[in-house]
Amino acid sequence: MAKKLKTEEQNLGRRIKSEEIKIGKKLKSAFKKLGVMLTRNIGVKLLSLLLAFLIWVTIMSISDPQTTKKIEGIEIQTLHRDDYNALPENVNISLQTDEIGTLSIKVTGKRSEVENLGPSDFVATADFNDFVGNEGNALPIVVTPRSAGHADSLEITFQSRKVLQVKRVQSETKMISVSINKLNAPDDRYALIREQSSNSLEVTGPKEIVDAVSKLVADVDVSGMTSPRQRYQVPLYPVDSTGARIDDASLELKQSTVAVQVELLQVKEIPLLVEKDAANVMDGFGIYDFEYSPKTIRIAADDEVLRELELIEIPFTTENPLIKSMQPVSKNFNILKYLPDGVYLKSDTSDVIATATVEATGEKVLTIAKSKIEYRNLPEGLRLPDDLINELEDEAEIDIKVTGFKPILETVTSAEQLKPFVDLKNVTKPGPVDLYIEFDTGNQYAEHPDWKPKTETQIGLQIYEALSE
Repeated sequence: MAKKLKTEEQNLGRRIKSEEIKIGKKLKSAFKKLGVMLTRNIGVKLLSLLLAFLIWVTIMSISDPQTTKKIEGIEIQTLHRDDYNALPENVNISLQTDEIGTLSIKVTGKRSEVENLGPSDFVATADFNDFVGNEGNALPIVVTPRSAGHADSLEITFQSRKVLQVKRVQSETKMISVSINKLNAPDDRYALIREQSSNSLEVTGPKEIVDAVSKLVADVDVSGMTSPRQRYQVPLYPVDSTGARIDDASLELKQSTVAVQVELLQVKEIPLLVEKDAANVMDGFGIYDFEYSPKTIRIAADDEVLRELELIEIPFTTENPLIKSMQPVSKNFNILKYLPDGVYLKSDTSDVIATATVEATGEKVLTIAKSKIEYRNLPEGLRLPDDLINELEDEAEIDIKVTGFKPILETVTSAEQLKPFVDLKNVTKPGPVDLYIEFDTGNQYAEHPDWKPKTETQIGLQIYEALSE
């Protein structure tokens, strides 16, 4: 049995070896044929391979072509500026820059990469380390992709700003006053600043810019006040002498905000009186015509003060005596100077303009019969002399001295024109009395009361007891 198995094993081995020889011959023949196939028409095959590659590149270009895109609004950042200012050779020297702002670029690359790019995908920097020792005034601006993967695949073909203009200037620090603007106060209220944390602050920067700062301004919008008193923390900004805002990054404020407490006060409209009688007028002249504006003003104060205040008076004072001239004399007064403590002006303007016209004054003496004078309001139980009752029997006359402006006096030709009268209402008993003569000109001088002629002439009368019937 063992001998039989050994014989079969030997036969199997011979068959396997025979098959390996056959397979080897077949593989050798196949490789020989493959070699013949590969070497046959070798030029054609290499050209086909190259053509296939070009077709692949073309297909890829069509599906993801190169494109160029303009990207705007990339913010320019500065690097190491503080380090530059701290260099020993630049003590008391700072840098003034133009408005830093933004720039735009054109970037070229595969459409799949470029089409989704925006300003946030790029960084524009101006490094002040590149400026140290540079006597020029141009600081290069470098734009790079934020992603390192884009650095090799993208090309920036255009950059709108390539340098940042800078220059060395003298630095200065000044104390600048702080002013509060009260915005959008209700029409019937006055916004009063009760407290503010700073009245002036330090401002540091280039000398020519600091010198242009007139004041620091804080705008307080009081339209949303929910209580009579409210506190705000308000940003500050510098303005020049014209009120124009100064936006310059080189200016440094010691603090950027100011604390403000605002109170809303009630508003009241009251008359404004300019007193021309206070004017200094040369002898022989008087104020012939007088106008002023406004006639009323709006004021604000605590409720108790508003209740008691009914009028604001301003005297029309002049340094030199007024005298007649070819032109009227005008003078401006600041209403604020005449407001009592605790009273604030709500009107749009604080100026009042008063205009005076000066004319020569004079006098004229007119004669009139005593019987031509009207005697009014004689009390019951008293009577006048008989000769005054019947003017035909009266031959007594009286001279009346009339004073006034010369142009007006020239129009008065008789005493009767002025309708003289005597008011007897204060006579209480019979006897001699001296009473002033008055004029009854009606509405003739209603528009210009000061033009009305005047007199201080007295007339002596004998008053009698009324006769019994």
